[in-house]
Amino acid sequence: MDIFATEKFTPPGQEKKKEKSYEIKALSSLEYTKVVCNGSDKLQAFKGLEFDDVMMILEIGMVDSSQINTMLSDHLVFTAGRIFQKAILAENERKNS
Repeated sequence: MDIFATEKFTPPGQEKKKEKSYEIKALSSLEYTKVVCNGSDKLQAFKGLEFDDVMMILEIGMVDSSQINTMLSDHLVFTAGRIFQKAILAENERKNS
């Protein structure tokens, strides 16, 4: 799996017939730094983020950020969490290459 490639993410807990997926991307080092400096503790992963931080992650990490206004609340959280996880993996990949 190429961690830097865009990814189709489907939040868990959906009925198969009505599944909704979102295209997400890895954050750049600068974008990741902005998120971490804005309140996240990378050791605690997604903990410590406030609403504005989650929205920033979604706006930066979604290929089509216009979908944000129509997403369900649990989709917002799960998708932002996956973008953040992808950012951590990408940052580790950058360090190790």
